[in-house]
Amino acid sequence: MVATGAVITHGSNAVRYSVDKELGDLVKTNFLPEDITPSSMWARMVMHQQQFREKLNRHRHLDNTSIRIEISPDKPETENWTLDDWKQLAEDFVREFDAQEIHRPDGRREDCHTHLANTQYVVSLHRDSKGQILHLHINANRVDMEGNVNNAYKIGKRASLAANKINEQRGWIQSMQRREENIEAIRETCIDALKSMDVFNWTVYVAKIRARGYDVKLVRSKEDKVVGSPSGRATPHTNRQCWAMVVTSCRRR
Repeated sequence: MVATGAVITHGSNAVRYSVDKELGDLVKTNFLPEDITPSSMWARMVMHQQQFREKLNRHRHLDNTSIRIEISPDKPETENWTLDDWKQLAEDFVREFDAQEIHRPDGRREDCHTHLANTQYVVSLHRDSKGQILHLHINANRVDMEGNVNNAYKIGKRASLAANKINEQRGWIQSMQRREENIEAIRETCIDALKSMDVFNWTVYVAKIRARGYDVKLVRSKEDKVVGSPSGRATPHTNRQCWAMVVTSCRRR
């Protein structure tokens, strides 16, 4: 299982997307009613923030008002799961996420934890558009029920550490091991694509890789030459990240 986390400004859109009934199922709400619209859920989060506006704006304005987390177990790990199983996974993840203690290198004194368990959030179960792979979305208020701002320092690392802790507890494959396996699978896909070509052609090469379930996004120069991929990575349809260095190494060979 792998997990990602970020703080965002567009909480309204994130909640609306997360709770869209056509995309997935509502798993759990925390300090929010389940029988209200996504817009109403976000409106309640905003109203809660307004209650602590003076406290929040004492030092600086809070721009990133929402926390977005995506949890992606491997398909065999969740086979035949019910919504209750997914709910338990979400609650376990929130517990481990809050347990992470990451200090700033400058020694700034602040609460090093998050408090999602004491925060408004909504959890939904989504299916990947291509492979129907299941994954969880958690969209949370940045402000907990006591008016404290959830710590966002290295929030992506917090999510990864929490996922690794869950993997350890459940006997699942660790995210780093899974990453290495994914990279090796992608490398083999690239090599196979190259071996099947008599003459190299980017269009054919990319088509062959995409036929294996990956989407390689190429960046071209003004002269229409391929110079890389966005953010230095390519993204498979499974929502797993694969690094462009794999594609680059294959191209060299």
